[in-house]
Amino acid sequence: LSQCILLAERDVQRCDEEIRKLRAKLDSLQNKRNEGCRQICRYRSLLAPIRRLCPELLSRIFWFACSKTTIAADEIDCSVVRVSQVCARWRELARSTSILWSSLHI
Repeated sequence: LSQCILLAERDVQRCDEEIRKLRAKLDSLQNKRNEGCRQICRYRSLLAPIRRLCPELLSRIFWFACSKTTIAADEIDCSVVRVSQVCARWRELARSTSILWSSLHI
């Protein structure tokens, strides 16, 4: 009976070790899958229609979106700043569109 217990314990240990290895493999595959999903999102964002808009049209959209920017003592609602924080292209476009900055109401 002691021999049977010993053999069963070894089997359990082997199973535990195999489970540990499989969990490590599963974690690795999940990480690889998550990275693949992030890469797909990055590629899809490169195909977004807004990326194909000409700078003049995008500036006009910014102007409409940011035309009600106000700065008060208790709150700041500065859409121009938010727009300029989206990406490098939008930041450069917002910075070079003087009408956005000249229409700030303080």
